[in-house]
Amino acid sequence: MKKTKQTEVTNRNGAKIVIPAKLLLEWLQFGDGVLHSIKLNDDYLPALDIALVIEHPDLPSVPPNEMLRTVTPQYTSHYGEGNLIGIERTDPPKGKSEEN
Repeated sequence: MKKTKQTEVTNRNGAKIVIPAKLLLEWLQFGDGVLHSIKLNDDYLPALDIALVIEHPDLPSVPPNEMLRTVTPQYTSHYGEGNLIGIERTDPPKGKSEEN
């Protein structure tokens, strides 16, 4: 009988992190929107990208039975004295719905 080398199993640190939908929408600066779904590893996205389906007036209008467009929001970071002091969503612009 052949001897096999035992692999030592060690614990690892990890947990399932739950982020409330409202908080996630606020972080993304779509605070008054509705989060419909979250998908990891979408067929059309690189591995480990997350696809969110969000309904919000600043996002493109979608006619009934049409596919959603893919939008990658752009953010600008603001620093003061070497520290991050704020992040602002620049695209799609905030308040776009107010201009319609």
